[in-house]
Amino acid sequence: MNIKSNVPLRTLAFLSVGIIFLAAAFHYPFLQYASSFEVQVLHVDQSKGYVQCLILNVSFSNNPYAQGKIVPLFRILPYYGWKSINGIMWKSNASYLGPGQWEIVKLYPYFPTQKFEVQQFEVEAYYGQLQGYVLVNPGVIL
Repeated sequence: MNIKSNVPLRTLAFLSVGIIFLAAAFHYPFLQYASSFEVQVLHVDQSKGYVQCLILNVSFSNNPYAQGKIVPLFRILPYYGWKSINGIMWKSNASYLGPGQWEIVKLYPYFPTQKFEVQQFEVEAYYGQLQGYVLVNPGVIL
């Protein structure tokens, strides 16, 4: 099998290496942010087969990228039966956190339709590019 191209092999190699370099350069700055929050699940409130509320311990790491005070946002990512790949935004009573601080946070749905069946899911805490997450298996926590 012969493949013919009008583009010289050297040019293709240079473009390929350039694309890989750009992908690494744009991805690298975000690697430090993945563990900016530590999220620990203390309690999963469930009734009638649905997750109703979560109690979390959220701590904001003390690293060079964690500057100022922030209020984290929370997203729930159920593993099964949820139609959106973006998960569910839930309300919280989170207050301002500074680097090295922690607090107990209550998470609950904005609307009754945001409850989901008891199952394995992830909780993501984030603020801009800073984030942290935890995998939750309700059968193990209770």
